[in-house]
Amino acid sequence: MIPEKYKEYVASNIAFPKECPVCHGELNVLDNGMVCCVNPSCPQKIVHKFANFFDVLAIDGAGDSCVSALVNEVGMKKIPELISDAVSGGNGLAKAMNSQVNGAKLRKNMLAAMNEPISMSKFLSLFDFDGFSEAKLSGLERLEVFGGWYDNPMSTLATIRSYTPEKLAMLVIPGFSAYEVKLNLFTQMFDAIDEITGTVELGKFTFKKSVEMDALGGLSFCFTGAMEYNRDDLERTVKAFGGLVKGSVSAKLDYLVQADENSTSTKSKKAKQLGVKIITPEKFFALLKEKGVNTIL
Repeated sequence: MIPEKYKEYVASNIAFPKECPVCHGELNVLDNGMVCCVNPSCPQKIVHKFANFFDVLAIDGAGDSCVSALVNEVGMKKIPELISDAVSGGNGLAKAMNSQVNGAKLRKNMLAAMNEPISMSKFLSLFDFDGFSEAKLSGLERLEVFGGWYDNPMSTLATIRSYTPEKLAMLVIPGFSAYEVKLNLFTQMFDAIDEITGTVELGKFTFKKSVEMDALGGLSFCFTGAMEYNRDDLERTVKAFGGLVKGSVSAKLDYLVQADENSTSTKSKKAKQLGVKIITPEKFFALLKEKGVNTIL
């Protein structure tokens, strides 16, 4: 345990950074306490984005020195530049690897990875939006404005461009609550909209919904009573993965979730009368795992 006196010393003697040490741009503090540079042209931010690209697509062969060289020596700044190089022969990859042979291997791995089907949320996570993982971005799959992505991503991107970040942030999105959080996401997305569009065009990705996205499709849940878990998080998770959240018990309800399976509450009594399954939050988590859902939003 850290002594309180030490905590007080740190708070009073260690100055919080006022700017990015690399590009001297403005900093932003995320909900999880992480500090990020908001300048999309920051060299270190670009290095992190490229590293994230290779990581998300599980592309072997791109170490830290290679990723850094792609940005600082080859001069790449956007993901479409990286893809264009791979498609056209991989000269930049070879230069970054300082080897034609290793560059060719990396190019082969990269093209193979881009040939694999990918969900919209996983694709959007390639752009390394600060504070937004693939799991978090999966909530966008439920929005009507993104609804046509799997049929025509270019048309969907054109539709998105007709909005503003402020307007999109007004939408109800599974997994998101605060307006400021949604505005942060869509501001970053609009900053990268040309890069996203270029990546779709050059990458020729095959988009396919993740099985997980509809893992709870057709199932309805009602959460009731006091429980040690955040009910809003549980309900957002159900909605994000295709399930329905109900506020009352009826014969059409699949699961009543409550801390005490032997509760004598009105909802519990009605559920028993109607033959509705009553489960604890722990059994709810087990059901999620069984369905392939490993994330609580």
